[in-house]
Amino acid sequence: MRNTLILSDQEDDEVEDDAWYLEDLIGLRVFDGETQVGEIVDVTNGTAQDLLHMKHVDGHQALIPFVTEIVPEVDVEAGWVKVTPPAGLFDAS
Repeated sequence: MRNTLILSDQEDDEVEDDAWYLEDLIGLRVFDGETQVGEIVDVTNGTAQDLLHMKHVDGHQALIPFVTEIVPEVDVEAGWVKVTPPAGLFDAS
């Protein structure tokens, strides 16, 4: 079946609730608890996980692994993500 394009209809209810287009994440505000710590300025699509590039409110950039343990909540419509960063993740290097 070389050079054959296989298409399939997808039902709306088959779309995952926790799936987003990467470009939709850019511009989201980042909160650690109730405190805004930065904004997503870029996303790198990785093989193991994606990386969110955050511009910290202090001006430096930090990379956030886009995994549930570190980014448990995303609300694209409201414009924010909540993070539970491990110690040192947001330290300026």
